[in-house]
Amino acid sequence: MENGKDKFLSICESITLKVLSNSNLHLVSVDLPVANTLEDATGLRLRFSSKILSSEIPLLITITVQGKCNEDLNLTVKINCEETVFGLNLLNRIANFMVETSSSAS
Repeated sequence: MENGKDKFLSICESITLKVLSNSNLHLVSVDLPVANTLEDATGLRLRFSSKILSSEIPLLITITVQGKCNEDLNLTVKINCEETVFGLNLLNRIANFMVETSSSAS
């Protein structure tokens, strides 16, 4: 643990701050992985919820983490939404700001 802070908590905070600062979403749940080593973040999953304001249609965003805590992490973003075009646009937006913020942090 770096500076006494849990690595999984740091990863969750980082992802959540990026998502919540760019979209009007709510963090619904966090699934923590069960692994043999505390360095493996594979399986960490964050779920966000919201609704399309114009139509009140709900949507669910799931971000799954793969990789070791001390290496670059791979994120998988899945969006469940009845409006396909809106869902694809939101997916592109999330992918863009996740890439922008991670590359500027390097």
